[in-house]
Amino acid sequence: MSSRQKIAIIGAGIAGLACARRLSDAGLNLVVFDKGRKAGGRTATRCVAGGIQFDHGAQYFTARSPAFSSVLEMMLSCGAAALWDDGSGKTHFVGTPGMDSLARYLGRALSE
Repeated sequence: MSSRQKIAIIGAGIAGLACARRLSDAGLNLVVFDKGRKAGGRTATRCVAGGIQFDHGAQYFTARSPAFSSVLEMMLSCGAAALWDDGSGKTHFVGTPGMDSLARYLGRALSE
């Protein structure tokens, strides 16, 4: 592939951003397109009048694969995610301060 060619990623939700990160880490040239105002997809955090924010979509997430668990460890260490105890005895995580932190974390290296 020529260094001038770009790979198009359609959608800046978690799947699109994860794909973009893998391709970018492999040294490929890409561009991410999304219909929304910012990345996040179903992990979006909405702000309304009065500075109130709420998560619009996913309320929490889990990590089952070793690959995602290693990404989660980095997210926990930098404060982009936190453990959430819902009283069920199961391990859940949330983005901090909102779920859109997951997309911001995955997308941070893409804009550098």
